[in-house]
Amino acid sequence: MRVIGIDPGTAITGWGVVELNNGILKSIGFGCIKTTLEQSKGERLKKIYNDLLAVITDLKPDAMAIEKIFFNINVKTALSVGQARGVCLLAAAIAGLPTYEYNTSEVKSFITGYGRSTKSEVATKVKELLHLAEIPKPDDVTDALAIAATHLSLSLKLIQQQCVGDSPAEKGHKRDVNPVLHPG
Repeated sequence: MRVIGIDPGTAITGWGVVELNNGILKSIGFGCIKTTLEQSKGERLKKIYNDLLAVITDLKPDAMAIEKIFFNINVKTALSVGQARGVCLLAAAIAGLPTYEYNTSEVKSFITGYGRSTKSEVATKVKELLHLAEIPKPDDVTDALAIAATHLSLSLKLIQQQCVGDSPAEKGHKRDVNPVLHPG
């Protein structure tokens, strides 16, 4: 299974495509879509949409995992990120991808084991988990990879929990399936 993770933003939208194969996570590609203040709001959103749709078409993910918006700072920032998030969801819908949402603390908790981890701690774990030569920059890219890895890992865990035996003796018991992702 292949998932594109998205960390939406109007100035920078991070994306990362991660594949899960035989319990091993692998980065297929990552990057960011940058816009400038010189562009109109509509031009910025159009660029995010077009560039993201091109990535989806090229790398062919099976699903999109995207960061939920949680802001306690200001309404203007929340609206701007919400608009970028909306065009990302539109690109997924146009491409026929199911979408899944995760808040920051869920991703941090899954990747590092602690929901209040620093960006640096998350970045280091993503680098280790995906066997990357270096930590991707900017942070939006690392966050997108973390979101994709979280979705794939949680999907694997759910599948493993649903592996129950068919015989009455096995009913309700999990089969012997290793729930831990293996580094590549």
